[in-house]
Order: sequence, then structure tokens, then C-alpha cells
Amino acid sequence: MILLIAPPPMEPGDWVPNERLLIESQRLAGCYEELARRLNIHFANAGAWNIELTYDGVHFSESGHRAFTDNLLKVLTAMFPDTK
Repeated sequence: MILLIAPPPMEPGDWVPNERLLIESQRLAGCYEELARRLNIHFANAGAWNIELTYDGVHFSESGHRAFTDNLLKVLTAMFPDTK
């Protein structure tokens, strides 16, 4: 099985110098979802997981990493229900 995960959108920060990057990063989830549908693979949208980013607007904070792994575990458990 293949799982394609869309990243959370960027936020204003030190590594996000203009609004165009913010807008384009918000479009990624839809593009990833369409690609997953076309390829008939699993899809997850990390942008829906309330992931906190650091000051740079790009990378996960410590709590963001926890949110990512907690939600990823839910997705993987649903994909592989018989695995313990």
C-alpha cells in the first residue's frame, strides 16, 4: 500500500517571504488528493491535523511533531486494521 500525505500549508514566518508561497502551499492538498485518486493510492491531508509550525512558518514545532505522529498512527491503523 502507498500513502501520500499532503503537507500542512505554510504560515507567515522567517522562511516564507511572500504571500504567494502561502497561497500556493494551500493548494497542495487538493493537488495531492487528486493525484492519489488518479493513482488509486491512500491519501492523508496533514493540513487538517492542526500541526503547529515553528517561527519559520515551514517546520513542525515539538507539539506539531506530536500532532503529526498521532494523526499518522490513526491513518495507518485504519489502513492496517489487523496489525497490532
